[in-house]
Amino acid sequence: MSKKRQGSKSGGYGNPPQHSQFKPGESGNPNGRPPKSRNTKKMLDEMLSEKVTVTLGKRRTRVSRLEVMVRAAIKKAAQGDLRAFRNVVRWTDEFTDCAEERSMVKVRPAAPKPSSMHRLYQQLYEEARAEIEASEAAGSPNGDVEH
Repeated sequence: MSKKRQGSKSGGYGNPPQHSQFKPGESGNPNGRPPKSRNTKKMLDEMLSEKVTVTLGKRRTRVSRLEVMVRAAIKKAAQGDLRAFRNVVRWTDEFTDCAEERSMVKVRPAAPKPSSMHRLYQQLYEEARAEIEASEAAGSPNGDVEH
């Protein structure tokens, strides 16, 4: 067998020439890995989970933008905005089912089942929908009075 050449300036398989080897502290990829592209879903998730400072009651607190949006929708629904009301009822239906599934797996404590408040929202929604249909049948779209 031949002796290994140590300190050889010539190269070979698995033994590059010393002049072309990286110096200590020098990287083989100085620019690093390129950043991953941010798609729309990732940007939306980041923006909605970002914390903002808001005043709740008399206290200032930091909550996510998504929580601010949901609170605003619930407030508008309580003031009589029918579109916001529909969204809140739909969210209630959608997310109470999810909460019940999670409670079966024991990830979280069991969420309360849809309450009388939910039934009240549903009843109010149906009454508002009946009024809209009645006004459309009467010839006045959206209940607006023609000028």
